[in-house]
Amino acid sequence: MLTLTPTSDYDSPFDSIDTEITFVEYITLIEDHYKTTVEVPEQIEGDDLEAVYYLGEALKYGEIKGTWKDGTFDFIIAEDTAQNIKSLEDKSFDLNFVAPATAVIFKREFQIPKITITFKNAQVKDLDKVKKKAEVLEDGDVMKVTFVAKGDNQYMEQFDFEQSV
Repeated sequence: MLTLTPTSDYDSPFDSIDTEITFVEYITLIEDHYKTTVEVPEQIEGDDLEAVYYLGEALKYGEIKGTWKDGTFDFIIAEDTAQNIKSLEDKSFDLNFVAPATAVIFKREFQIPKITITFKNAQVKDLDKVKKKAEVLEDGDVMKVTFVAKGDNQYMEQFDFEQSV
């Protein structure tokens, strides 16, 4: 009978064999989609592990869902941005962002042409203050705006790997 005894110098970043199998599946999905080979280093950092799971799930499912509490975002002031802020009402709405993104895995960049991010039931924190700031800022200025979740706090990212923004 063969008995395997793990050595104490092996520090696995995986908490189970299922997690490790999913990691290998996602690396394969990434390699197939981007038509490349991903060199997995001997020591896997937590950020790289997160990025592999993020991009792997995006490729496999086309979307990622979760919940959110609040978020602060930078807005570049332009004429239409200021107008949109001025017309906001003090109630919740679905906040959407559409943008390209980059996943960095083992110091390599993998482009995601288009992500649509939706925060359900977002409400601007300190709306009156935000409106006053928007009035005095000029085109090109950056303004931080914090949104809080009200009620149903679902969050969703939808990925389009074929079409860019």
